[in-house]
Amino acid sequence: MVGDERDKGMSSMEDYDDFESGSLGDSASLDGVDDDEDEEDDEEEPKLNFIRIRNDLLGILEKDAVSCVAVHSKFLCIGSHRGELYIMDHLGNNVTPSPRGSFPAHKIMINCISIDAEGEHIATCSDDGKVIVFNLCDGHCETTLSLDKKLRCVAIDPQYSKSSFSRRFLVGSDSAMLYQRNIFNLLKPFPILEGGIVSTIKWGSRFVAWSWKDEVRIYDIEEEIMISRVRFEWESNNLVNNSLIEPSSLHMSSNGSKENLIKTLHEKYRCNIFWKDKYTVFIGWADIIKICQVVEIKNKNIQPGAPSHYVKISCMFTTDFWTCGISSFSNYTTVLSLTKEFMAIGNGDTNNEYAKNNNLPNVQILETDTTSYNVLQADALRTRGYTEYKPLDYHLESLIDEILFFIVSPKDIILAKARDQDDHIQWLMERKKFEEALEVAIQDPKSLQRHSVMNVGLAYLDHLVENEMFADAGKLCFKLFGK
Repeated sequence: MVGDERDKGMSSMEDYDDFESGSLGDSASLDGVDDDEDEEDDEEEPKLNFIRIRNDLLGILEKDAVSCVAVHSKFLCIGSHRGELYIMDHLGNNVTPSPRGSFPAHKIMINCISIDAEGEHIATCSDDGKVIVFNLCDGHCETTLSLDKKLRCVAIDPQYSKSSFSRRFLVGSDSAMLYQRNIFNLLKPFPILEGGIVSTIKWGSRFVAWSWKDEVRIYDIEEEIMISRVRFEWESNNLVNNSLIEPSSLHMSSNGSKENLIKTLHEKYRCNIFWKDKYTVFIGWADIIKICQVVEIKNKNIQPGAPSHYVKISCMFTTDFWTCGISSFSNYTTVLSLTKEFMAIGNGDTNNEYAKNNNLPNVQILETDTTSYNVLQADALRTRGYTEYKPLDYHLESLIDEILFFIVSPKDIILAKARDQDDHIQWLMERKKFEEALEVAIQDPKSLQRHSVMNVGLAYLDHLVENEMFADAGKLCFKLFGK
């Protein structure tokens, strides 16, 4: 479960560091309090540990708030409401290569951050109409692009640091535009898609995905051709009854278009796009999740100008929650979510007690098939200021190779990581499964840091003696101490 009694009415981030994780519905209620101690034997072991990131981050959040985040294996990039860009390590220590401890990237809130694969260049954008590319090797601003419009998102070429040809980035606003340096080292725009809201862009390796109107486009950057349109269709009644969307916004315009609905969706719900690998993309938008595979066309007789790949939707379903972020965990889908129930009953009223208790962000691990899902584990996190926030205020960034997930809200960042053997042993011992815990310790003693075969064995011995199981205690002594 998540949190404990000291969580209740929490007013300071310094009250505690760690979250205890568990399963919602089975072993924990929404606020992390045990529902039924009799069900403890059936309790499933958590898959993740949750730790609040502290250190220098605490001081930053006292005077500013997080607007967006991007993560690299070397560091964490934080964009703020005041337009500052911070470079932190994964523990929250400020490592920004600047005397002031931040880059003054924009005059107003940063909307999006993108990092290249080498972690040497960072691109940011804002409503001030600027795209800025920073070179982390020398800490200087390398590129500034000024446009006369609000910029929603930016995606830097993952190979930006490798060659001059890769010195390019995509910008999303009322169009998708590629900017690349020519032989004179000048930025040249290449329109890719115009005439609709582009609020999210994610650049994989060869393929790029972005939200456009009520669909997600997937583009082959090598062949410079669109290969797919992944459409999203929502039930109007569902959006009205379970969200902050007003019925009037769902009415079609005079020309029969869905412009009002599309605009409202982009303003209320972020389209969350995550590339698991070169060919697999996860998309979570409002209450619809789709997992897509980019597949190569085997037919060798492809006509000139036709795409060499197509997109297959391998999984698609509607959820009972709003998606705030999406990633993967092994063969499962990881989702940061808010409950629809809060949105329907609370409807933004922070004085509503029911809303306060049910507006906790949830990290859910889903097992999916082609048209449905099963929640394997859900953890509710009592993040700082959670009663004030809506889906757009939350972000989920991940490093799936390291099994690290960063749950982000304006005044809090929580790190979720896979549980190790020490965690597994601790969980078994807390449930008095000492024999099983000892066997785990014996199997791989070198992997243990907090526990050892001896201290687990001694805890088991104390348990046996306390319960007057002296014969078993004697056998254990022989096992631990020999003759």
